[in-house]
Amino acid sequence: MRGLPPVPWLQAGTARVAGGAARGIRLDAAHLPREHIHAHHILRGMLEVPGQEALRRKLGPGATFFDVGANIGFFTLFGARLVGPAGRVLAFEPVPANAAAIRAHAAANGFRWVEVREQAVGERSERTTLSVPSDASWAFLEHRDPGRKVAERLAVEAVALDDLRDLPRPDVVKIDTEGAEADVLRGMRGLVERHRPVILAEMHANNAEFADLAESLGYRVENLESTVPMRVAHDNVHVLAT
Repeated sequence: MRGLPPVPWLQAGTARVAGGAARGIRLDAAHLPREHIHAHHILRGMLEVPGQEALRRKLGPGATFFDVGANIGFFTLFGARLVGPAGRVLAFEPVPANAAAIRAHAAANGFRWVEVREQAVGERSERTTLSVPSDASWAFLEHRDPGRKVAERLAVEAVALDDLRDLPRPDVVKIDTEGAEADVLRGMRGLVERHRPVILAEMHANNAEFADLAESLGYRVENLESTVPMRVAHDNVHVLAT
């Protein structure tokens, strides 16, 4: 764990989130990568607080939550706590080390209702290339290249959610795919039209593209972090589509 800030609640290979709405959730210390830029925020429970608050308001016991671009699983775990054992959580994460981390963290909490799918999600189902920087939390699909330095490239299976016939009906879908958020939404158009889930997304310089698409599907999109219209808000702003 060298490289992470000293934390008194890190003991015997398990960390506990120290504060916030996710307080007490366990994390497998072996799967908290020291290079992760958000490691301190995760441990303090302060990661993307507007997103946490949106989930707290929109997810309840027995609900179904899709975490698309789940990274190492902070929101997967938080969603699993909110929906409880009567609910269901599907985490989609294409980076193998991140997918392994989600499984380990879920096991540490006894969240048996979490299912991890080691897949990228996009507009269509295909084999594609995932570009992985040295910090795998910033992995992105090659066609959405944000100009980051790449440590390795992986051939991965990408899926459109509309092509998956075994999916439960989602109540909330969180999307954080490093610039491919609109692609994910296009690939789940049928699911959206049938089930009308709440959609929580992080923008990556694609604000207008995402807003136009969501509004064409009959959704209202709001900036969770300020009164600035989301189309002109800064990169990485979190938005809620209802």
